[in-house]
This record gives sequence, C-alpha cells and structure tokens, in this order.
Amino acid sequence: MRFKLSLAYVATIAAIVAIPVVAFAGFAPSNRPTFQCITPTNCPGAKYVTFNSFTNAPNYGDERAFFDAKDATITSPGGYQDKLTVHDGQKIVMRAYIHNNANPKAIGEAAATAVNTRLQVLLPTSKKTSHVTAAQVTADNANPRTVSDTVDLSGARPFTIAFDKSAPVQVTYRPNGQGDFVTRALPGASFSNDYTLNANFGNMKGCFEYANLVTFTAIVKMERPQPEKPVYRCDALSVTAGSNRSINAKVSYTAESGAKLQSISYDFGDNSAPLVTDKTSVDHTYAKDGTYTVAATLSFKVGEHVKTARCSKQVTVTTPAPPVVLGKELPDTGPGSAVSMFAAVSAFAAGAHYVVSTRRANR
Repeated sequence: MRFKLSLAYVATIAAIVAIPVVAFAGFAPSNRPTFQCITPTNCPGAKYVTFNSFTNAPNYGDERAFFDAKDATITSPGGYQDKLTVHDGQKIVMRAYIHNNANPKAIGEAAATAVNTRLQVLLPTSKKTSHVTAAQVTADNANPRTVSDTVDLSGARPFTIAFDKSAPVQVTYRPNGQGDFVTRALPGASFSNDYTLNANFGNMKGCFEYANLVTFTAIVKMERPQPEKPVYRCDALSVTAGSNRSINAKVSYTAESGAKLQSISYDFGDNSAPLVTDKTSVDHTYAKDGTYTVAATLSFKVGEHVKTARCSKQVTVTTPAPPVVLGKELPDTGPGSAVSMFAAVSAFAAGAHYVVSTRRANR
C-alpha cells in the first residue's frame, strides 16, 4: 500500500484519533504479523486481507490497540484511554478504529477487499468493581479472521455498564475514500441488548483511505453505598446498694453512626420525681427498706428525631438493726458496787461469828 497523505488528511486524522495509544496489552491475537510505514506517506501494507496490524500508523500508532474510551465530558479530540476509573452515572464515549491493511496495488482491489466486515462490542453483564470490555473486528476472508482489543474499567464500588441507546452510534470516514472526513450515524449498527453492539460494514476496501472510526456511548451504574444505620441502645444498668438504704446507679450505652446521647432519666421506683441528667452515674437514698426497680431511660438525638432506649434493674435496701441482748440485764459491776458488796458480806460474816460465839459461851 503506497500512497501520499495530504496535509488536510493528516490534520483530520490527528483531530479524530488524537494521540497514539500507549498500553495495548488487551489486543489479540498478539502474535499476528504486523506492518510498518516506511515514512508517514509510504506505508506498504499486507498482501492479504487483515485488520489493524500496523504498529506505527500515521497519527495513531499501534493499530492493534484499536479500542479505547474516555469520559463523555471531555469534548476535545484526545483523552482516550485503555484503562479508565469510573463513577456512578458516568457517561463514557467508546471508540473502535477499523482499518483493512490489505494493499490493493499489490494484490488488486478485489483481493484486497474484506468481505462481510463486522464490528461487535461486548460489555460485561455482571456487577463487579472491575470489568473488561471488548471489541472485535471480523471479516469472512480476513487473516486472522477476527482481531480484538479491550478496555479495562474499574470503580470504587461494584458497577455495571450498559450502552446508552439514546445516543447515536456514529462513524467517521471518507466517502468512497476521497474528500473530507464526515461523521454520520452508522446505518448498520444495532443493539442486541444493553450489552451487545453489532455493526455491519459490508465489504471494506483496503488502505488507509477506507478506515472507519466508530464511536458510541455507555453509562455506568454503580452500586450506591448503603447509609450506615444509627445505633443507639442502653447496654446495661448496674445498681449497687450501700449503707443506710443508699444506692449508686450506673449506665453504659452505645451511640454510633449519627446517634448522640442527650439525657438520661432515672426512675428509682419509690414514687420520687425522676432525676433527669446527662450523667451516667448517680446516687439515691430510699426512705424505707424494700425492693425497688430502678429504670434508666436514655434519650438520643438521631437526625431530626429523638429516640429512646431503656434499662432496668432491681435492688433491695435495708438499714442496720440495733444489737440484740439475750436474757436479764446484768448488774452494774463497777468499783463502787464491788465495795458495797464486800461491806455487806463482811457485816454478815461478823454477825454470824457473834451468834456462834454466844452459843458456845452459854453451854
């Protein structure tokens, strides 16, 4: 294939294709024969029908990497990539470059014409955080019969990607290989479903003049993160009885994901007024012995609402009883009492001695 590129041709191709693709790990078959331009205006091609096998095509670079994409908000000619990070609702412009490398001057126009040339683009149907999209070009008499290339997409969350059927499938080409490039809707394009695009080009002549650039749009649908549900609860209420019917009540709680503790209302179960405070530990004294149910009602601010959670615990309180003495009361055994008792005993003994002595004298 030997031809001369006009300045207008070069400028138009540069605007359409923009910059050479650098990464081309996704093309196949990777071991197919390749071709090179000797100069930008001297590009002898293949002696048979084959697609996208020039490694230094003018203003494109390696044709084997013929499928790429960019964010639809990039309206300048460039920005296409083989790997793209996506986000929810993003529109992506994808393109496929199709070039029959056969040299009609070497083998004749009929032999250099690709028969029943077709483009198929496949998008993944699963929902994952990374996907490989693929485009393949096929012709009945091409060698290899099919060539393919991929675009890698990745996102922060699982996503799917589907064709935007409301956007046209367009082709940029030179009618009959002559004149200026035009961009029109591709009449042979159709969607089998949301994930499969088919385009039929019929018979395609060989040489750069008959190359086609197909563009279409896809939309990313990313799984949206579930908002964290606020967590608010009373985990435990501990009540410790002290002396003289006193208690200490202590609350532990959880407030997460937007929930915030506002106050705690303590009901001590003795008909006293509830104690409302922001403290998690309070004291109380009961007027009477008994068993009481202590309850703590926690109020949480959750968004624009107030939510409550409750804990309760029983406690028994008493007062110490006075010491209990068994039997009669013991006499006072202090020093004074001991002296009096000794005197009484001595007097009794003296009287007894007098009586005994008198009795002996009268015998």
